[in-house]
Amino acid sequence: MKQAIKSVLRTLRRRVNDVGNRLEGYEPVGYGTVPSSLKVCNADECRVCGKVAGVRRPPRIVYLLPHDNRPVGGNKVSYRHSEIIARQGASCRVFHPEKPEFRYTWFANEIVPLKVGHFDPRTDFLVFSEMWAAIAAKFCVPAGIRYAISVQNGYLVQNTAGFSPEVLQNAYRHADLILSISADTSALTRLTHPYVDARRILRLFYSIPPIFSFGRKEKLITYMPRKLRPHSDRMRVYLNNILRDDWRVQAIENLDERGVAELMSRSSIFLSFSELEGYPLPPIEAALSGNIVVGYTGQGAKEYFRPPVFREVENGDFQTFVREVEVAVADVEAGLLQSSEFVAQTEDLAVRHSAANEIDHLMTFVRRVDAVMNAPVAVSA
Repeated sequence: MKQAIKSVLRTLRRRVNDVGNRLEGYEPVGYGTVPSSLKVCNADECRVCGKVAGVRRPPRIVYLLPHDNRPVGGNKVSYRHSEIIARQGASCRVFHPEKPEFRYTWFANEIVPLKVGHFDPRTDFLVFSEMWAAIAAKFCVPAGIRYAISVQNGYLVQNTAGFSPEVLQNAYRHADLILSISADTSALTRLTHPYVDARRILRLFYSIPPIFSFGRKEKLITYMPRKLRPHSDRMRVYLNNILRDDWRVQAIENLDERGVAELMSRSSIFLSFSELEGYPLPPIEAALSGNIVVGYTGQGAKEYFRPPVFREVENGDFQTFVREVEVAVADVEAGLLQSSEFVAQTEDLAVRHSAANEIDHLMTFVRRVDAVMNAPVAVSA
C-alpha cells in the first residue's frame, strides 16, 4: 500500500513539473517533441544569434544538456569538456534547450550558456547525449546540421526520448561521430546499433580534479546512497554489526564537489554501488583520494577495477561484500594505503585520468569535427 501511494505521488509530482515547464515555454524531453527553443538559422545576418553579414563564423561545437541540477556525472563531464575545448582556442558552447540561460551550480564551473538556440548548418556542430539522440534525427537530419551523440552510458542507448525506435535508429545512422566514454560503452553502442561504423566511434577520457587527493586518513568508510539505496542501506546495517567501535560508516550526500573531495580524502574505504554505468566517476575519485574501493563495477568500471586498490563484488552478493570490507579494514590497518603497490596503481590512474590525456583526446575530437564541417553536407527531405 505504501509503495502504491509513493508511486502515485511520484507521478503527480512529475506531471506538475511537466505542466510548469510547459507554462514557462520549456518542452520536457522524453515526450516525442523537439524543444521549441531549437531553431535553424542559416541567414548571413541575425540579430537574435549575433551573426553579422560579411563576417565568417568559425565552426562551433555546442553541447545540448538538460537543466536538471542534481549531481549527475555525465552532465559534469560535458561541462568540463566544453570548458577544455574552449580553453584550447576552439569555439565551444553549452545550451540548455529546455531552459535557456540555466547553468549547473552543484560543482564549480565557468560556463556561460547560450541564450538562444539558433543553429547554422554551415558552422554549428551539435553534441547530443544518448538520452536525447532521437531529437538529433528530428532536428538536425532534415536541416543538414552535423552532430555527434555523446554516449556516457551504453545501457541507455536504446532510449527513444518519446519518439519511435525507427527515429532513434535514424539518429545513430546519420551521426557523424559517436563519442564513447569507455570500452564497455563502445561495445554496447554497437550491440544496440550494429549499423554504426566502428570508425565513427571516438573514445574520450575525463580528468579527475586535483582536489581529489590523499588526506589525513581516518578509520572511516564512505559511500554514496544515490544509486541502489536499498543495497547501501543493507550494507550499512551489516557493517554496523561487525565493525569495531573505532571504525564508522558515513554517507556522502547533499555535498558539492569540494565537500565530496574533502570527505573522500579522510576516508580509507569507499563502497561502490554502481549499477549499469558507462564509466562511473565516484570509484576513481575515491581511489585517487586514497581509498580502497570495494563493491560493484556497474560493468563500465571493469576496465580499471583491479586489486589492490579495487575489490570487485558481484551485484547483490552481500556476504562477499561484507567479507571484502573486513579484508579491506585489515589491509588499511596493516598500512596498505602507504604501500608502493597501492601508490603505484593510483599514480597510473592519475595519469590515465589526467588533464593532459583528456585534452589530447578532446583535441582529436575537435580535429574530427573540423574535417566533418569541411565535408559536403547532404540535406535530407
